[in-house]
Amino acid sequence: MRLIAQHQAIHGEATMNSRTILKLTFVFAVATAVFLLPALGSQAHAQQACATVRILVDEVLPAAHPIDPLNDTWGGDFWGTVGGEFVSGYMSGNDGTYFNHQNSNQARNGHDKFVFGAGADTFTYEIAEATFNFPPGKAAFGQYKGHGNIEAGTGRFQYATGNLNLEGPFIVWLGPDETTLNGRASLMLTGTICGIQ
Repeated sequence: MRLIAQHQAIHGEATMNSRTILKLTFVFAVATAVFLLPALGSQAHAQQACATVRILVDEVLPAAHPIDPLNDTWGGDFWGTVGGEFVSGYMSGNDGTYFNHQNSNQARNGHDKFVFGAGADTFTYEIAEATFNFPPGKAAFGQYKGHGNIEAGTGRFQYATGNLNLEGPFIVWLGPDETTLNGRASLMLTGTICGIQ
């Protein structure tokens, strides 16, 4: 009888140890998945190919339909390619903080938002620094040059990163009331965007 009780105790311990090992293995597998899957997902986004951007932007001052009415000054339609695919939509933005440096008109920390197609795909980029100088004797005509990085996106641009340059001629004039500044710009947005869905 004692031998039977001893056998049952040993067999019970072995079954209990097997269950404990199975439970610990399951917990370890779940913990590993919780930590590794997000890291692998972000690597997948980071490893996506980059696309060349070439977009013609037709801007108007003041913006006809600003995306952010409290802050946006310039805005308009755009057409071009992203990775060889035709794109179109509208954009608006602002120049940021203005300052002069060695006879140069400059701005920092401006923002432009580009809305593609029906509006599900967007990206916003911060224009780290821009210059908009007037050639001597031509006060109304100027050349705009800005560069910056994508800081946010939605839809296919949700995980996008990239460096962009916005450059081209512009003209400004006073409106009929002689207080409102009006303008037109034909700018080219170029650069590279990575992580497009």
